[in-house]
Amino acid sequence: MSATRGGELIYRSQQGSVSESEGRCLQAKTGAARGHHERRVRMSWWTKLFGAVANRESSPGKGSAVPQTIGDKIVEDLIATLRTGDEKARGDAASQLDKYPCAVSVKALSEALNDSSTEVRAIAAISLRVIAARGECRIDPQPLLDALKSQPNAVRLKECLRVLGLQHEVDRITEKQFPTSAQYTASCMPFKCPHCSFEIAKVPSWPTRGNSVAFYAQTKLDQAGAYHIDFACAACTKTVYVVWDNNPR
Repeated sequence: MSATRGGELIYRSQQGSVSESEGRCLQAKTGAARGHHERRVRMSWWTKLFGAVANRESSPGKGSAVPQTIGDKIVEDLIATLRTGDEKARGDAASQLDKYPCAVSVKALSEALNDSSTEVRAIAAISLRVIAARGECRIDPQPLLDALKSQPNAVRLKECLRVLGLQHEVDRITEKQFPTSAQYTASCMPFKCPHCSFEIAKVPSWPTRGNSVAFYAQTKLDQAGAYHIDFACAACTKTVYVVWDNNPR
């Protein structure tokens, strides 16, 4: 309500009477407060909308290559190095992946068990053994068992499988891969299988002078070499040809 007193407009309210000038000031403050509230409401609405869009764009979805955390980026870089780096870099990457136990790390280390470098394979097996001992991430044993079939003398890999409680599988594969002593009784100068790089030290038969005469192993028999023997590799079961240029008998 309002009334005139001595030519001055008076505003009455629940708080009491105020003059016209005081009323204008009160209205201005009320209007400013209302406008500030409306701006805050609008700002809050835009902030929520922008935040939702930003979060959706920054969160990696299916097929996104953007890692969610710094740890994910480190793992991504280590795996890339493990797959494409030189031998030393691959070994370093394999030795660091056990610090980031997760499904992708385990998969990459399992793949590294078939690396061309014996050292990298051993380091990958050690990292898998560390992860297995800590129980920090599930390890699918099948890739490890498959690797053991072609590398039955891989000590570190066997240790990892033992930690996983698969000693019986290690024994089964080892017994299957190594023929009985009745079949492979002849000792020879150790050499690697040309197919799988398995170190061969026992063969079905070996010439008397086989170690003293220069020889080489082949995947198939070519025209080089006047003398040869052949047998199945104990690891990969493929035929190995050992050839001498001079008579080894």
